[in-house]
Amino acid sequence: MAKDIIRMETDYDPTSSLMMTMMMGVMMVAVSQIIITSSTRTVVIQPTQFSGKTYNNTDTAADDNARRFEESEKKLNDVIIYVSGHGQLFGDYHSQEFYVAAGGSLGLTRVDIATLYFRNASAGQNGTVSILGTEE
Repeated sequence: MAKDIIRMETDYDPTSSLMMTMMMGVMMVAVSQIIITSSTRTVVIQPTQFSGKTYNNTDTAADDNARRFEESEKKLNDVIIYVSGHGQLFGDYHSQEFYVAAGGSLGLTRVDIATLYFRNASAGQNGTVSILGTEE
């Protein structure tokens, strides 16, 4: 089986390069720019730039009223919402009807967390909601 030899360089540190042999494999790289040169062509890849820090917060219901994590705008990407203890209902300020059971999770690609409200699915059964995402 033939092997392709790939040389990669980054614009972050022009003196560094990575020489690797690839056969039927997958490569993941976290750099700002990748230059791939093979015997037939050169390709420059500029991955999506990410910014923002990790957002991680947990809240346990104290009563059956609707609540939210943030009072002012907080835009998040790649959000994972995990429910523990007792099921919760999610929605907006006016209505919380989407049920997530205890031990269940909900994923959202992009959301302003200040617009998301949640409350106990059953009166008196206080659940805990944990949210993990990245800030814009």
